[in-house]
Amino acid sequence: MKNENDTRYIELCELHTFAAQENETYLAGVDDDGNDFTVVFRTVDLLDWLDIRRMKAQAKVFIDNL
Repeated sequence: MKNENDTRYIELCELHTFAAQENETYLAGVDDDGNDFTVVFRTVDLLDWLDIRRMKAQAKVFIDNL
């Protein structure tokens, strides 16, 4: 069992797979060490947690500054 204080942070370097089935959303890719990984979210929770409107606004600012 993982200790509550042992948080692992990884950088998503490449996102290559997205899938959604019923109440599960899958994101898969490659981390900063070159390892494949898959993260599975409950879709309802994911939609509740993400601020899509803010994400779009921030992406627009980034793109406009390219």
